[in-house]
Amino acid sequence: MEQNKKDRWNIAYKNFVQISYFGGFFAFLLLVLYVVKFEWIKEFISIDILIVSLVTPFAWYYLAQLFKKRDKKAISLSYIFLAILFAWSFFYGINIVMILIFGYLLYIVYKANKSGVNSPSISENI
Repeated sequence: MEQNKKDRWNIAYKNFVQISYFGGFFAFLLLVLYVVKFEWIKEFISIDILIVSLVTPFAWYYLAQLFKKRDKKAISLSYIFLAILFAWSFFYGINIVMILIFGYLLYIVYKANKSGVNSPSISENI
């Protein structure tokens, strides 16, 4: 019975790491396009979007490491970080994909919070 219980903290860790890698790749791509000075990219992004896209992958990765360590701070910091990104995205336009991603991440954080910090880790036994 205990083997069927999902490890929500490990699921949150994996998702946050994947988002940090994707965000890092996306930030690198934006930086290269900005440095090469394509005309259409200057109209598409501003310097503050570029800076935020360069900083957020590190925040995602930091949160992922907190989830890996099962630190209780991961829950509150994730809620704060997601709320800031959600509010910031309203200034630059938000679409249905971003709403679905934010909703999914909030669901993951909520489930990790409800599962408890000291829940047994299935992934540690592997």
